[in-house]
Amino acid sequence: MASVTTSDGITLHLTDEGSGPAVVLVAGYRAGAETWVLQADALTAAGYRVLCLDRRSQGRSDAPMSGQRMARHGKDLHDALDATGLTEVLLVGSSMGASTIWSYVDLFGGERVRGVVSIDQTPRMINDAGWPYGFYGLDRANSGDFFADGVPGTGKGLDAERANQGLLRLVARLGPENVSPPVARPETLPLLHDHAHQDWRDVLALDRPDAVNDALRTFAAAL
Repeated sequence: MASVTTSDGITLHLTDEGSGPAVVLVAGYRAGAETWVLQADALTAAGYRVLCLDRRSQGRSDAPMSGQRMARHGKDLHDALDATGLTEVLLVGSSMGASTIWSYVDLFGGERVRGVVSIDQTPRMINDAGWPYGFYGLDRANSGDFFADGVPGTGKGLDAERANQGLLRLVARLGPENVSPPVARPETLPLLHDHAHQDWRDVLALDRPDAVNDALRTFAAAL
């Protein structure tokens, strides 16, 4: 399956390889499904069915003005799972991809989810006195226009040399013609704003109130 159509008529690109227990990989803001190729190789070799989703306005999917909010991205993931007929999946999200998964669980529950892996994404982006684990430099005072021009630099994370090493590995695996830099899409700026104002901590807990405390302690220890 190369694509799925959402309930509002948007075509999403989806790769589907391997067989066995299903793993769905959801990339972050401006990242395409191709960025998962090395992980997909390892997972399919280990006996998993691996699906990589391009969210709307990402990668090869349609780029509409509509639906630029996390709730719609959660619904898009639901539509993709419906289209593929998956009933028991492990969902893996990187950055905003993780928030897409939490949006899905918030809207539709975790009945067919056997696990969630969040990579490099805090459940709450805005920092305050009681929550210092948000996005670097983001607080209520500046949240209105913090992402008005895209994602600002933080001075954190991989340096250019290490980031380029990862890119070179993708080029070696896919060929230079199949790897392109992320495209700036102005229509997604409202999505960034919406993303910044979400709080998924209660979704992490689901029906176990004490689970969120364990999850947050683990998250804080990893910082």
